[in-house]
Amino acid sequence: MNISYSISIYLDTRRKKVSGKYPVKLRVFTPVPRIQKLYPTKFEFEVKEFKSIWETFKPRNEYKEARKQLQNIELNAQKLADSLEMFSFEQFEKKLFRKANDGNDVFYQFNITINKLKSMSQIGTANLYDASLKSIKNFLLYKKGDIPSKLSFYEVTSDWLEQYERYMLDTLNRSHNTVSMYLRSFRAIFNRAIDDKDIDKEIFPFGKKKYKIPSARGIKKALTKSELKTLFDAKPNTINKKKLKIFGFFPIYAMVLT
Repeated sequence: MNISYSISIYLDTRRKKVSGKYPVKLRVFTPVPRIQKLYPTKFEFEVKEFKSIWETFKPRNEYKEARKQLQNIELNAQKLADSLEMFSFEQFEKKLFRKANDGNDVFYQFNITINKLKSMSQIGTANLYDASLKSIKNFLLYKKGDIPSKLSFYEVTSDWLEQYERYMLDTLNRSHNTVSMYLRSFRAIFNRAIDDKDIDKEIFPFGKKKYKIPSARGIKKALTKSELKTLFDAKPNTINKKKLKIFGFFPIYAMVLT
């Protein structure tokens, strides 16, 4: 069930500013759980002035522009909240405090994810995403001669990903494991942007009849009979090593007995 919320323009009269006026805030309130948050705007007014601008049905001409801008702030916040599949202050604030096209920026989405992972103490995963982002930027530097300030998701097609893969494998001689991990991180960023409705799911470049991430190539090397015999005949000199030997050879015993 979606959380109900209300959004309004609010004059915060708790403390006057140096100008002698009070700051105008965007007020967001949820009754369950009962939470109120106030977000700053660029406006500040005296109480009487605010009433003439916002609380009157028809403001005077000199107040019409301020009223229009406040209405736009309220309307845009309402649209933003309505666009969320499930309202939460975290998601609302994420979209409220970013620039207009940030949601469509690959770099922005990577950095948001990295910061969130760090805040959750998932440092290893954060480092992987950070390495993936740096790899993408290095590819753009190699391809274009410089690193742009933004990378639109709409630029990243199946062909783009094929070129990125070849760059890592052929130019940098990266392992298939590394390439696979970087591209899986990139795919996760795409999915997150789609889930947040920042981009259209139709542009997703991964999957059937699109770009397919190369499989990681692990090397599985079996022990020879003589190597197994050496391990089996070895005499453990501690209890822990004896336990390790028992657990290590248990699958072999089980296969023989079945």
